[in-house]
Amino acid sequence: MHAMRLKERVLRVNELLTGNRLLRGMACLGGVRYDFAAAHRAALVQLLHWLKPEFEALVELIRDSSGTRDRLETTGILKPEVARDFGVVGLAGRASGLRPRSAARFPHAFYDQVQFTVPVFTEGDVQRRLVGDARRSTSRRPSSNRCWQNCRMVRCGRTSASCPRTGLRWAMSRAGAARSSIGSGPRPATGSPGARSRILAPELAGDHRGDSRNIIPDFPVVNKSFNLSYSGTDR
Repeated sequence: MHAMRLKERVLRVNELLTGNRLLRGMACLGGVRYDFAAAHRAALVQLLHWLKPEFEALVELIRDSSGTRDRLETTGILKPEVARDFGVVGLAGRASGLRPRSAARFPHAFYDQVQFTVPVFTEGDVQRRLVGDARRSTSRRPSSNRCWQNCRMVRCGRTSASCPRTGLRWAMSRAGAARSSIGSGPRPATGSPGARSRILAPELAGDHRGDSRNIIPDFPVVNKSFNLSYSGTDR
């Protein structure tokens, strides 16, 4: 319930920024549909100030619980060699010793100027997937520090790149997202910037449940620790 309370605050700011709680309709070919006004940026900074102590308190509450640690440690182990063979990405891959990330390896825009580190573990259990996700999210640690840096670096200007009309050709690209890399394969058409696009969601390379020796009551925590999107898998 604590987590849902924080999530609701974030979703409301999402709606203020983009008109949709789940950010739908904001992205377009080449970028985003419009820039943030000063009031939008002020709301985002206010959210980060509020979220920092609230989220850190929640993380410490979870980590200080011996019952939680007993439930999560050595549960749902995904061995590094299995993670590699299945092509697991994102936080599940990092918990099993696989190093990331599109934003670090293939920086675009000003991402090559942003300083951050990525936590990597080798145990591959639910506890490390949880800790890795928390570490990338808390404000004093990598990813939220990145939020602050992004807020300072973003400047007004063009919000999307032009999409040239090149005829029938395919292009391939990848971009970092909350659940790891997203692959994109757009195909322009003669006289049109877009005819067809194929999206490769990270779930297609990450739908693995871990060690099969777990008991049935462990399934919910093991399943959710991979942070999969079923709609992304269905694509």
